[in-house]
Amino acid sequence: MDPYEIKIKNYLKMGEVLQGWARDAKSVPKTVGDFRAQVPSNVAELAEEFKDTELLQIFNAPDQKVVSIMLPHPDDLDLPPPSPYTLPDFYDEAYNATLVTPSEEEHNFRSKRIADYALRKCV
Repeated sequence: MDPYEIKIKNYLKMGEVLQGWARDAKSVPKTVGDFRAQVPSNVAELAEEFKDTELLQIFNAPDQKVVSIMLPHPDDLDLPPPSPYTLPDFYDEAYNATLVTPSEEEHNFRSKRIADYALRKCV
């Protein structure tokens, strides 16, 4: 696992956990330790570099009527796109195909995904 990565092992279950947090603000974990206590390791796993006492930054997206743009962190943009640039397995399952971005398209595909996630709130 890469340092400071959150590895999602079960997208369906993690999506359900996130929806629960969105609906019940009191259930949102405050620390990495709280996250680990609420989310089984077979659903999602935080890298060991995250210490249990570290605070989490979890926030709700603004209302759909509010124009909002979530920008990537500038340091993330300095990292090369993954090669091959693959999508999570649930896309393969939904489309009954293995989706892999051709190497010559990795940079462009990354830019398109950033645009999609930053502007469309992706829910």
